[in-house]
Amino acid sequence: MSDAPAAVAPDPSTSSPSEWHSIRPWTPHLTLAVREITSVSATFILSSSLDARHTTDDEPEGELAGDTSNDTDNDTILDSRGIISDAMSHGLSVDVNSSNWQRVILRMNDHADEAIIVIYGLHPGRQYDIDLALVSGGTMRKQVTTEGACTRVLRMVYAVRSAYDVDAESTILDNEPSDDLDAIATPETLSASTGNVNDCSPSVPSTCLTPTPEERLRTLSHQLSTLHAEQASLQSALKTLRRDAHKTTTSLRGEIDVLKRASEKAGIAEYKARQRVRALEDAVRRANEGREEREQITAADEQELPGLTERQSEAENVLRATKREADVVRTEREKREEEGRKSKENMKGECATLNQKIERLTVKKERLESSVIPDLEAQVAEIQREIELAERGGFQNGDIWDSLYGDSSRTDSQWRRLSHPGTTGRPLAQRASQAPISPPHFSRHQPRSQSVYRTSIDGASGLSHPPGLAHPSGLLHSSSSSISYSGSSGFIPTTPALSHSTNTIFSTQSPSSSLSRSTSSVGSVDAI
Repeated sequence: MSDAPAAVAPDPSTSSPSEWHSIRPWTPHLTLAVREITSVSATFILSSSLDARHTTDDEPEGELAGDTSNDTDNDTILDSRGIISDAMSHGLSVDVNSSNWQRVILRMNDHADEAIIVIYGLHPGRQYDIDLALVSGGTMRKQVTTEGACTRVLRMVYAVRSAYDVDAESTILDNEPSDDLDAIATPETLSASTGNVNDCSPSVPSTCLTPTPEERLRTLSHQLSTLHAEQASLQSALKTLRRDAHKTTTSLRGEIDVLKRASEKAGIAEYKARQRVRALEDAVRRANEGREEREQITAADEQELPGLTERQSEAENVLRATKREADVVRTEREKREEEGRKSKENMKGECATLNQKIERLTVKKERLESSVIPDLEAQVAEIQREIELAERGGFQNGDIWDSLYGDSSRTDSQWRRLSHPGTTGRPLAQRASQAPISPPHFSRHQPRSQSVYRTSIDGASGLSHPPGLAHPSGLLHSSSSSISYSGSSGFIPTTPALSHSTNTIFSTQSPSSSLSRSTSSVGSVDAI
């Protein structure tokens, strides 16, 4: 490995974008550049744009090696037109994580002689190893290696391996150097290696190209063990991929269900939103129609505004006049109310005074009715009795008077005493000793007094009991003012003593008038 030049790592500050190049002495240079890396896709550009650069870099080495190497390089340089098309004519193989990947888009650009390779369907947050290989070539690696100094045979591979991490996307896009400095060979290193191969290729003998059986056995055994290890790693990777795919499928199904539910909800919300939009459109249309109508009404009102202003001024004048009249009327009404209030207060005072007078008069009336009037009525009754006795004149016996005028009350009282022998009154001996008299008749409603007395047997005038309280058995009330004769008297007194009034006024009255004015009568006492 001493003949192979050491790969020199480029300076990170002056390094070019991450690119991988394959160099063969008999083929032109191919360049694989990373165009774009996203979370779900990766874009590469395969071109032959480094031919001129490779030629320029080989010129110093060609001058040092001699005219033979310069002639070989000039013969191997081909026209860049159609190089990518010829290289891609047999097809392109894409492996992602050591498995064939079918989600690839390949587009050729004939004008620029380049191919755009888009790998899609990746999952975010995962690391992928992408292998790009031409069908006509061998496996492609990250760097150029040589085997055996004696053979001096450069086994070149025509493939590109691109390993990237989604998390390092910004690092790759910013053209920062990779962590593995030996994984990327710069164009200068590749050019130097190519020059060395060209220098040593003519001196290699043809016998060294055929390996011995032992070497081939060792090579095949090594390849077999490598294949077994690769098979085991592929199986484990396949299991891991299946588990990851199952998990991814489950998560995707869950996301699909969530998206479906969200879509349904969004559809319902969208339907409601459309309905609201239609309702709002109808409302806007109605509002515009109403606005037009209001504008027309406003224009008509503006035309009527001058007349309404005049009417308003007239109404304001009328209102002011009415307010003045109302103030005058209010003043008069308040004055009348004040006068009425004063008069009412005066009347209330007078009413209070009159009520006091009425109370005093009522008290006085009650006092008169209770004491004075009964005495006066008793006196009047006594005077009337005396007048009647005086008018009777020459009648010496009450029985004769009764026989003449027919005193029915006396007959009724006799019959009542006969039917009711237990009548309360004076004792029987006293009643027998009294002489029957015929007092004048008085009405029942006329009040009586103790000052009225009857005429006794011995000639004394007056009543032994007040009228109406305890009547003797010979005293009766009669509702009639006429005098009738009763022939049922028990005995006739010999000489009744009658008191008469000496007043000439009462003596001149007729018996009929005096009898009509009497309101009560006193019966004589009947002897049993």
